[in-house]
Amino acid sequence: FEGKVRVGAFLALEAPATDPEWVGPFQFRWTVPPSLVKVAPDAQGHFSDTLTSGEVLESVDGCKWDRGDRDEVLRRLANFHDGLSFATSGSFDHEVRVAARACLESADTDVNQLGPMTVQWTDPPTVLWIAESAQSHFSR
Repeated sequence: FEGKVRVGAFLALEAPATDPEWVGPFQFRWTVPPSLVKVAPDAQGHFSDTLTSGEVLESVDGCKWDRGDRDEVLRRLANFHDGLSFATSGSFDHEVRVAARACLESADTDVNQLGPMTVQWTDPPTVLWIAESAQSHFSR
């Protein structure tokens, strides 16, 4: 499995970009982070949960990221050893990363909505509000 992913990433790096694009057993759409379009049936056995279209590539070898272009993603996949992690688009982690990226790209403000949270940018940042649905992601 790891070899198919690595070889697929090397081949994709050498080829013109397409969107969506097959990389070994995965067909990715080059969103940020990359999202799954299709998964080869033989790859499903390498994950505890069934991967589905729309899930996003969350980490490679435990290293999470929310930025990076196609070539950066392919370089990481070409060198990965033992861990790919996917998250459901719309999950708590994904919502917060997308909102944080939008905050970074927008004009500076004192308070921002980060997915299910409202954060005031003090030192350290202060969480002003957390949606009930997100409470389980935090300890008191």
